[in-house]
Amino acid sequence: DHENQGLLNSADKNVPLPDNQFDLVFMSTVLDHLFFPLFAIYKMMRISRQWVVIDVPTAHQIPHEESLSRFGVAPDKSHHGFTFTPAYLQAYIGRLGVPDEDITTHIYNEGNSACYLINVSNMADGLKGC
Repeated sequence: DHENQGLLNSADKNVPLPDNQFDLVFMSTVLDHLFFPLFAIYKMMRISRQWVVIDVPTAHQIPHEESLSRFGVAPDKSHHGFTFTPAYLQAYIGRLGVPDEDITTHIYNEGNSACYLINVSNMADGLKGC
């Protein structure tokens, strides 16, 4: 029965994502539209054995050194979006156990976007400070 085979099937809506399964986990301009973006980053790092790449809009009106996130909703309520300062995401990724030297941040698009290249191979077990 081909209908019930593969990663996704009609019988089970859960996507099985075991730890350390993928060499590269990539997300571009999606994270800001999720209801739980920080949990998504955690899940991405958990399933990757080497690299996580996250491309997101930044809260560019806020100085980049400030650690802050912002939530916005379209006037017609058709969509929402989270934006983070680079300092906020750097601090969060660090709390997940990634050393600062394993996080490379590229700010582009006149400060409106950031791309994070995260090497999770040296990530500590468990959350730091918890």
